[in-house]
Amino acid sequence: MKAYTKRSGEPDVQPATYEGLGHVVEASLRHRRSTLVGDDDVWTPATGAELERRVADEPEGSQGRSFDDKLLLRLAGAERPVVLLAADLRFLHVLPIIDMNPVLKRTRLDAILELVGEQVPDDLAATLAPGIVGWGSGHAQALPQYLFLIRFAHWISGLDAGERERVLSDPWGFKEGVSNVDATSAQMEREAVLHLVHPDTFDPVFNQWHKRKIVRRWEQHAGGETDIDRALIAVRRALRPQFGERFHWYEPRIHELWDPRDTTPPGEQRASAAPEAPDARTPLEQLEAAAGELHVPLAWLQRVERLLRDKRQVVFYGPPGTGKTYIAQRLAEALAPDPARRVLVQFHPSTSYEDFFEGYRPRIDDAGEMVYKLVEGPLPKIAVAAASDPDYDHVLVVDEINRANLPRVLGELLFLVEYRDRAITTLYRPDEPFSLPANLLLVGTMNTADRSIALIDAALRRRFHFVAMFPDAPPIDGLLARWTEGTVPTRGGRGSSTSSTGGCARTSAAPTYRSARATSWRRAWTRRTCASSGSTACCRTSRTSCSNAAIVSGATRGTT
Repeated sequence: MKAYTKRSGEPDVQPATYEGLGHVVEASLRHRRSTLVGDDDVWTPATGAELERRVADEPEGSQGRSFDDKLLLRLAGAERPVVLLAADLRFLHVLPIIDMNPVLKRTRLDAILELVGEQVPDDLAATLAPGIVGWGSGHAQALPQYLFLIRFAHWISGLDAGERERVLSDPWGFKEGVSNVDATSAQMEREAVLHLVHPDTFDPVFNQWHKRKIVRRWEQHAGGETDIDRALIAVRRALRPQFGERFHWYEPRIHELWDPRDTTPPGEQRASAAPEAPDARTPLEQLEAAAGELHVPLAWLQRVERLLRDKRQVVFYGPPGTGKTYIAQRLAEALAPDPARRVLVQFHPSTSYEDFFEGYRPRIDDAGEMVYKLVEGPLPKIAVAAASDPDYDHVLVVDEINRANLPRVLGELLFLVEYRDRAITTLYRPDEPFSLPANLLLVGTMNTADRSIALIDAALRRRFHFVAMFPDAPPIDGLLARWTEGTVPTRGGRGSSTSSTGGCARTSAAPTYRSARATSWRRAWTRRTCASSGSTACCRTSRTSCSNAAIVSGATRGTT
């Protein structure tokens, strides 16, 4: 690894970090030895395959444990080379991270090495501080990033000595090889590896979205380069006379030019006037709270969540006024309490691929000329955010999803909706594979008064779970009554205490109505014919309280 020179304004980086990375390159990438212990033939395809098999499987009794605790369980009974490779990759994983205490880094590495009676050498332990970039407490321990490193080790160790030397000496050959390694939900780790192995070629910008924003801000200096890293080099070269020889993209004076909404340097917490306290409720407590506010059964909401986890997409469908959008938004809030992790969009007949994903839009450049720039829509933005934060769910709510021409809006993205572990090139990204991370959930709403499900493309239908929401079926039936009476059902939407009077079930206590309008609406909605007595009555109970009633709306529609 070439020597690294600190750039002006760059976060304080000591040469020790790059000394540790240089040891990884020399010992492991070049000679396939253990980084931490020095054993020969540790970085081999066979060892990598065995480690990936162990890490990909969820060990028993690991639910709720940290990544490192799970890793120790996965390594139980493993042979010495597998344990040493696991420790080496964890060393590479945590070494560049600013926001992890170096003592904690060493403790976690020692715990792995203790499985084979080893510990981190003092000279390498000294390289664990201070790091290069801040990734957040969850991102630093993410399983997808570690799996990518295993696949990376499998790839480079499988090359013969001459080919390994070539890619370690040629940054662009190295990038070509790394780009072919599966990086599902680990794009930031792939960007990190490029810089860590070739720091004099690839800038310490580990977020593809940030790279694109920088290049688009100074697109006139990109020289028509289609490769994002070559374009970034061209932009840096053009800006050196203005910003200095060794400037850093995250210096506040520069950062605010390409990202005016976020001027936080790497490794620092963004300041806010009144930061909100994190929601400490468990996922079950979040769903329970949502069920209470929505007046729907918790079991129904949990079933919807299971469907969402299964295909990662659900659509609520039904006639207007049945609460589809409201329930979708409240479900998204329960699954992603942080507002930054959920997005709401609404489709309409004019919505296009360019609106939802990305397309060219006219802009006025610095010279006052009109130019066309590639502008991203809501989907890639939340996809990048989700990939950068894989320990948490991100939710995209698409309201009125069937009002748009869905095959035209989704295009090739229809493939990614189903195959979350694959990456494809999209219409405007011929050189940049794009994927949808597994932690991105999509909740749609569909008004059947506009278009029936039968008219939706069959290829699209099979990629979504559809959840019906009709006024005469759970969980919507009786919802108005539960709202006015403040009750929450426990099963199927029928939860009020009743007594039988003349064959028509009524509430045992008179309800308290919130307004005369609510009373009138409720009576009109629950007007029914009691089948046992044949009389027409306003039961003044939930719509499903009368087990023998037939709904009356001018004429009898059916029974409940």
